[in-house]
Amino acid sequence: MQGTWYRRKVHPVLRAAGCAALLACAPAAAGEAQAILQVSITVTEYVHVRPLSALPPLEVAASAIRQGYVDAPLPLKLEIITNSASSMAGQQLQVHVASPAVRSVTLLGSRGAAAEQATFIAATPGRGMRRVEVQLWLRLHLSDAAVPGTYGWPMEVSMTPL
Repeated sequence: MQGTWYRRKVHPVLRAAGCAALLACAPAAAGEAQAILQVSITVTEYVHVRPLSALPPLEVAASAIRQGYVDAPLPLKLEIITNSASSMAGQQLQVHVASPAVRSVTLLGSRGAAAEQATFIAATPGRGMRRVEVQLWLRLHLSDAAVPGTYGWPMEVSMTPL
């Protein structure tokens, strides 16, 4: 799919730019004016995060409330798709709490690197369009408003290129 888009969209642009450059370089005949056409192409940066797996509902037991946190039973699997040249250092994934039952979230990355509270840096090396899979284990720190029961996932994920 990506190759098809490249052939349909990029090649005609490059061919047109090449033809224009050849015409601009052609010697002018006697009595004719010569013009130079400069062409520049800007590729729009694209950064997208999408979940690769759905997490089951979060079960909060009375014992979890006593200890103050609950660990996710499965990792959150995400795919980062980007062509951002400015994000060679990576993407900063951030988890935002969206429930009064959860005070904060601590992340543990797929390579065992602990993140500061709700932030994780995912490396996205390379050039052009690239895909990076990230697996995050979550520890949800419960608030005083938490009660035993089943919760939908009380968070949102955002991403910022570094």
